[in-house]
Amino acid sequence: MKKINISFTLLLFTLITFLNSCSKDESETAPDYGISTGNYFPLTENNKWWYLDDGEVKLIAIGSINYFGDTPYHRIFNSNSNLESWMIKRGASYFQRSGSTFMDLGNGNTLFLGEYEIKILKDDVAVGGTWSDNLTLDVRVYGGGNPVSLPATLTYTSTILERNATETIEGNTYTNVIKVHMHALESVNSYNTTIESEYWFAKDIGLIKEITTSSTDNITKISYLTSYELN
Repeated sequence: MKKINISFTLLLFTLITFLNSCSKDESETAPDYGISTGNYFPLTENNKWWYLDDGEVKLIAIGSINYFGDTPYHRIFNSNSNLESWMIKRGASYFQRSGSTFMDLGNGNTLFLGEYEIKILKDDVAVGGTWSDNLTLDVRVYGGGNPVSLPATLTYTSTILERNATETIEGNTYTNVIKVHMHALESVNSYNTTIESEYWFAKDIGLIKEITTSSTDNITKISYLTSYELN
């Protein structure tokens, strides 16, 4: 089958996004979510953030709670994307979950990508500390007959670059900033894409800046906070 070039944005704020369609065995050791050092992404309904996203205005807003099993996630509204997503904070760990989606590949073919989840931040990690994961993605191609499953994985490692930083963006100064670098490798049907992302989170405010470069086009895209309303 022809190799398919697909970039799953991490993020958030695309994006990046996150990323776990695999269920965990209940017999596994309980995960270490850590002890939070503050609130670096306030998940209160009707919180709003406006960004200049690669030259376009983008609104991110917190919606109502949806349950996955017994676990409550906050729905995330993104004015520049139709992809469903949710977030949850457990201890010091912040997770972003992306809903399943279909993509038109042309020539009568449609690609399906199942739900997935990634950890975008762990706010108790020291500078130089890391977390990582290796996910199996549910990717299928529909083209008139039975769907064809494609081998697909996402591996990522995130590293804390700075803590308690002070940054000024467009005249606005933010303190208690945590900077995270994420290196991600996505492989779909043996086609590999590397994504390098940097995220800045300000305590009690949320994401204030994102920088992402994909090996697909080697273009660096920058998104930064211009205003916000928090409840």
